[in-house]
Amino acid sequence: MMDSLQQLLEIYKKYPCRTLPNAFWKTAIDDGELRTTVHMTPDGALAFLAVWCDDRLMAFWTASSAVQPLPPLEVDQVSFSLVYADSLPVFGHREFSRREAYFHLIHKDKPPDYNCPPGYIYRNTHPQMEAGDVAGFIRSCYKNIKIDEGTVQGWVKYPVYERNL
Repeated sequence: MMDSLQQLLEIYKKYPCRTLPNAFWKTAIDDGELRTTVHMTPDGALAFLAVWCDDRLMAFWTASSAVQPLPPLEVDQVSFSLVYADSLPVFGHREFSRREAYFHLIHKDKPPDYNCPPGYIYRNTHPQMEAGDVAGFIRSCYKNIKIDEGTVQGWVKYPVYERNL
């Protein structure tokens, strides 16, 4: 068992596309207390990860879906889960009321140069002053997202915030 967000962050840095299905800071800011279980192989590779917040499974990944790392009773009591597609067989017969695909991006090289269409420009925003505009733009891009001004203004407080991104 892990009891530290710092330990989870180290695993996330090492395995960014096999640990959390969303950004670390989105998981770490949840109001509930996170419980994390990690199993490593004898050679030190990640074998299994589960991050719980109350009865919600905020992240679940296993190297082999043939192995059942969660007790069946725990699987049956999950009210919400973020699960990597390869790990879905662990849930077997379990049906959830909603199923939605997420995507995960990782970029390790220099970002490509994009040319804007005529009449548009790229520019840095000022989240404290333009929070309403930023929140409205994000809501227009994603279905069923509830971003508000306060959320946008709160992003600048996270250690991963980078104004130029």
